[in-house]
Amino acid sequence: MQQHISQQNNNQDPRPFRPSKKPGAKKLAAIIVIFVIALATIAVIKSAQKKHVAATSVSIIIAPHLNDAILSLGGLIATDKRPTIIADFFEASTSLPKNIFTFPNTTIEPLSFDSQTYAGDTTTEESDLAQTIQALLVANANKTVYIYGPATFNAALNDPDTQILHQAFLDVATGYPVGNTQFFIYENYPAAQTFERTVVYSLKKNLQNESGQNGTGLIFSQINIPLTAAEVNQKSAELSAIGQDLSTISADQQFTDSRCGLNPNQPCETVYQIIQATSSAPAPY
Repeated sequence: MQQHISQQNNNQDPRPFRPSKKPGAKKLAAIIVIFVIALATIAVIKSAQKKHVAATSVSIIIAPHLNDAILSLGGLIATDKRPTIIADFFEASTSLPKNIFTFPNTTIEPLSFDSQTYAGDTTTEESDLAQTIQALLVANANKTVYIYGPATFNAALNDPDTQILHQAFLDVATGYPVGNTQFFIYENYPAAQTFERTVVYSLKKNLQNESGQNGTGLIFSQINIPLTAAEVNQKSAELSAIGQDLSTISADQQFTDSRCGLNPNQPCETVYQIIQATSSAPAPY
């Protein structure tokens, strides 16, 4: 019997029993360091991705005036990760407000066209405008370019500057080599709102009809750009900064808030990608 007990004792683990301990301060500190390094790595990766986008792509907004660009595409500018150039065609640099922009990576390029100097020669003016748009594209030829031009509507709504700039934009887009450039038409406010309220067919249909009449063969694909409330508010704040009157800001915000739906509001801005007859499906805005 004693021999059996002795045998059992000999088979027991000779190591003394030690209760488990919670991680000590050193181990906890090491975990925190690893976590901080992981967060820093993620931040570096995101920063590198943004720099890559900035280095390889650009958005260009072709606008009759600065406020046209912000009224119509201020939400897009607020959301865009790409650098944005606002080409302000009919506004002199001396008339632009100073220190206005809170939009990131956005520059204004005043081009100071004056229609009066052409003395009614719209053919020459349209050609000069088109050449200027082409020059903007050539200056960014090593990048993927997303370029936005204004829409036109009907004789009652068309502003002369907007009308001729729209036509010059289409002159450049029509037959443009398929490559790294994507062309879009934007809904220039407030004409877009008036058109929506007074005309039974859509702006897309209006653009398509215009293409058919001109024989350009362009196709338009509607793209809605969803916006958050913060982005709509940033758009309104920017309009206030450049001196836009409060009634226009309020009306523009209401139009943007309900552009893609009501109850509840679905704020967005809408653009129409120009698709050449030979091109593929539209790229994201």
